[in-house]
Amino acid sequence: MTSPDLCKPTNDGSVDAYDRLSLVYDGLIPDPDGFVDFYTGVCGSTPRRVLYVGCGTGRLLETLVTGGHECVGVDPSSESVEIARRRLEEVGAPSQVQVDRLPELSGVQGTFDVVVVAGGAFEYLLTTRDQVAALRRVASLLAPGGCLALDVSVPPFATDDARGNYRGDMDEELVREVGLLSSEVRFGYDHFLQLVRSTCTFNFGSDRDPLTVEYMTRYTTQAEWQLLLEVAGLRGRVYGDFYHGPVTRRSSNLVILAEGGTQ
Repeated sequence: MTSPDLCKPTNDGSVDAYDRLSLVYDGLIPDPDGFVDFYTGVCGSTPRRVLYVGCGTGRLLETLVTGGHECVGVDPSSESVEIARRRLEEVGAPSQVQVDRLPELSGVQGTFDVVVVAGGAFEYLLTTRDQVAALRRVASLLAPGGCLALDVSVPPFATDDARGNYRGDMDEELVREVGLLSSEVRFGYDHFLQLVRSTCTFNFGSDRDPLTVEYMTRYTTQAEWQLLLEVAGLRGRVYGDFYHGPVTRRSSNLVILAEGGTQ
């Protein structure tokens, strides 16, 4: 049954959710299979200027920076940004990390060889208008010959796995490894607006109150992506996993690689 408030798109709650999750995020949310290799492969072995939108706590950002790339990382969660800054300082890899968000990216200057929008960060744009605005903004930041690489969850009706690309985060073995007693994820769908409300609860035991976070995302289909890219002046391909496989009902993610086209 559709919840009435699903018809009032807002992503303000997602920032609060990730502020609260930031201290436990690395232990609870593993990267999907092939994720790191895909993005390091896109950036290549030659130093490049990379913008990472939705850098979170800096796991992939650290890998890219230590790989020799000049990176700017942005994320709407100030708590996550602070963790990313400390992570890079600890490995002696200075980089610019700041609070910013799609679609504006108001604090980002210059152009980039690669723009990465990883970990489903694009899903927090809850209207087609914002999605197009974000892609046009990204297109304006691409240097000649530059590319955009991003991933989003598959639409919930297009897979037999209800957890999409976060299948691993509630695995029983992982729950034990990070010291949780239990965890629970619930979803509410509105297939007219293509919105998904996710509620996650983590039970740490009697010595700590349960952590519950709620956030909303918007899913997009493969056909929509072709239109979104075209409207934004980009051209690219949509894959069904991080290994450049085709989109199928068993796809783990929709993975998009695009470059600048005609405006």
